[in-house]
Parts: sequence; structure tokens; C-alpha cells
Amino acid sequence: MTQEAPAGSAPSPVPRVSVVIPTFNRRELLSRCLDALAHQTLPPDQFEVIVVDDGSTDGTAARLEERVASGPMRLLALVQANAGPAAARNRGIAATRAPIVAFTDDDAVPGPGWLAAGLAALDDPTVSAVEGRVTPGEGARIGLFDAWLANESGGRFVTCNMFYRTVVLRTVGGFDERFREAFREDSDLAFHCLDRGFTIRFVPEAVVEHPPRPAGWTKFLRQARLYRYDALLKRKHPEAYRARIGRGLGWPQALFGLAFLAEVFVMLFGVGLHALLGIGLAPEYFTYFVSKIAPGCLIDSAVVMLLADVWWVARESRGVRADPVALLLAFVQFPVSATLHCSAVLAGGIEAPGVPRSPQ
Repeated sequence: MTQEAPAGSAPSPVPRVSVVIPTFNRRELLSRCLDALAHQTLPPDQFEVIVVDDGSTDGTAARLEERVASGPMRLLALVQANAGPAAARNRGIAATRAPIVAFTDDDAVPGPGWLAAGLAALDDPTVSAVEGRVTPGEGARIGLFDAWLANESGGRFVTCNMFYRTVVLRTVGGFDERFREAFREDSDLAFHCLDRGFTIRFVPEAVVEHPPRPAGWTKFLRQARLYRYDALLKRKHPEAYRARIGRGLGWPQALFGLAFLAEVFVMLFGVGLHALLGIGLAPEYFTYFVSKIAPGCLIDSAVVMLLADVWWVARESRGVRADPVALLLAFVQFPVSATLHCSAVLAGGIEAPGVPRSPQ
């Protein structure tokens, strides 16, 4: 699905930069991103856009066909079976003709001067890659169940705003496709580049907005699932992980994380103590633990991640107002649920609805 040159005509000139965008079932958000790219200050004949459709089922392919036909921006649309954003970006890298590849996401909105600022920094031959500024948008309001992203000071290497020389990408082998979801694959690539002695410069003038968008109440549980990629990243880059990610906790995450771990410890200790003494222990108790208390632990872990979100908003974002209701719910829910759960275990033998107390 590409714009083809008429037979016998000269091939289009090699662009200065190729913009690679992986997408999956975000047709409308992708259109917004492409609209922003169509209004770059960089002349349209100096860049091309490569969109890799990662097996979308929402009509993205048809929408891309319309965009390819309408021009004037040079657009190459590729389709693959769903394999994750890392594999999709590698597909885009393989298709590029430009000496520089710029990455952004389908739900991001590049500023008008984004490409020009990134390319200006790469005019310095000592710079191998550029990391741009990411903001939720001036005055954006982040709600309790919103997905959001910010990078105001650099060092996060998020692929919604990165520029790499193509030769650098091919030297390090591109993205590791074992990262099948959009988490830590960008850090892995940047760490590989830094390990090889390549330089990455933060350029705040290269701005991409990543507006908050509703993610639903399961946001925190989905985020918890992504943390399994931390293990892969740490195994591949132990020193870089400890230096750039492992020490990135602020005191709110540390405090509430420790409180959560203490809560789990007390619950398990209470169950173990009752088992050791042979009192108040019955299969029904485990039924109650699994059906009533364990879900509470998941809720508390979600709250810990919510507080981490609030902390990152405060520390990384300018002009962003955290939702006060979300903050209030976080601080109220955690101690209340922790107290109830700990008390339940310490009291022992609590009856689940419809389950009789075991004989003492």
C-alpha cells in the first residue's frame, strides 16, 4: 500500500528522515498523528512517513489507503500479522531509505517544528541519536484512569519522540522483538546504543504531545502485567537498569510500596501462625482469603501504581494538574483497606458469606 511513481518517471528523491509509526487498532488517533505530521515546518519533500499496521481489525488499513491516495505527504503503509510494536518498528526500519529514522506513536501529536529540531541537532556528526521532549499538553488534566506520558528532562528514551541515525539502528540490530508490548523496548535500544559508545542528546525543542486518554479501570492491572519486561531489561543491562531505572523511585512509591509489602507479610504471617498452632484453620478460610483478601491486595497494588503516576506527574510534567479526586481516593483507600485486611488476618477464622466458621 504505497504511492507508486508513474511508469518511466524518475524515483522520488531520498528523504532526509523517515518517520516510523507502529499502530494497532487506533484508527482515529493515528489520523490525528498523521494530520500533525502533515503540518510540519520541514518541507514535505524532505521526509517520508512509514506506518506499520500491526494486524489491526478496526479499519486502519482502509483509512491508510485513503491517506496514501490523498497525498501530498509521502506515506508508505505496511501491514503485518500482530507481533508487537518492537517488530513493527523493525519492519519500518528495514523499509526506510533515509539516513535518519524518527519514531513516534500513533496516539502522539508531534509539534510543527518537531522534525526540523531533531534534524538540526543531528547536523552535529558527534550526535548519534536525539531524544525529544514529551508533554501531556499545556494545561492537560490527568484523570484517575487515564494513560499519559511525559519526558521533560531526558533520560527516558521513549519512542514516541526519538531520532536515530539509520546506521546506528542497523549496527545494534534494531529493537529486541522479545518485548512484545510497548514497555522497555525503547530503553533496551537506547542502552544498546550507549553501550556501543553512541551519543544520545536531549533536545527539548523537539516537542511531541502525548495527550492523556481514557484507559479504563483495568489500567493499573495491565500496567502490572508489563512489569515482567523489567526482568528482561535488567538481565540484559544490569548496570544501566540500576543506574537509570532501579533508582528512579520517589519517596511516595517507596513508602506505599513498603506498606503494601508489610500488609501482604502480615496476612501471610497470620495464616501461617494459625496453621502452625492448628487453630482457626480450615479450607473455608483459604476460600475467603483467595476470594476476598487477595483481590484487595491487587487493588492496593493498583493504588501504589496510581501514586507512582501522580508522583511522575508532579516531578516530570509542567502545566499538568493531577486530578484531586484521584489523589484523594488513593490516600483514603490504601490505609483503610490495609487496616481491614490486616485486622481480618490477625482476628483469624473470619466467616466468608455463606461459609460456616470452622470448629475451634
